[in-house]
Order: sequence, then C-alpha cells, then structure tokens
Amino acid sequence: ELVRTTGEVLFGGRLQPAYVLRSKEIELTTTQNISKVFDNISIEIEVSRQKDELNKLILRAKDNQAKTPINDLRATLIKKDVELESYITRNGKAIFENIKPGHYAIQISDIEKPIGLIILELNKA
Repeated sequence: ELVRTTGEVLFGGRLQPAYVLRSKEIELTTTQNISKVFDNISIEIEVSRQKDELNKLILRAKDNQAKTPINDLRATLIKKDVELESYITRNGKAIFENIKPGHYAIQISDIEKPIGLIILELNKA
C-alpha cells in the first residue's frame, strides 16, 4: 500500500474512505489520489511513487462552489512537528518532491487562519 490517510481515496472513479479499501484488501501501489473537503475548499493530493522509494505529492486546491483553483493558500509539509517544506498555491497547485516514506501531515492555511490538516503515512514499496 502506497499511502494511508485521513482523507478519502479515488478508486474506480469514486471517492471512498481509505479504511474501506483496506478492509477489502485492495492495494494501491503506484499512484493514489486523496481528497478531503474543508468547508468550501476541496483539497486533492496525488501521491506517486518515484525512483528509490521517493514520492511526489501534488496538492490541488479548488473552490467547491465556483469549481476554480484557489491561489495563495499555504501548504506545509510537517514531520514530527518540524516544518520540512512550505509552498503557496499557484493555479491552485503546490508540489512536494523527493519525499521519503514516513508519517507526515500537510497543513493547509490561508492568510488569516489554518484551514485543515491531512495526515499521510507514506509506505515503502
């Protein structure tokens, strides 16, 4: 399994809770899409395995009503309470590359306040 998460996983064209897929013993090993909604903001994270067990995370932020990308959100990658990387969304996107397996949190915030937190456990191959 590539990743465990607090979000939902896109599988078979539908978003499903990750625990449901695990209970059915479905393994997702190359690319996995995770989605979580915070108020009117939809966050999707595409997790893909790169070489040498490193991962690439592409975060996309979208306004749920207007269905448009959201700019100027801060996406912060955290491991063990330490900020590793932080990016501002441009065209609704932020990219984290060369991420090793481990336990992470991605905090989403705007200029005024935190919006939400997504927990990821990136597994080894």
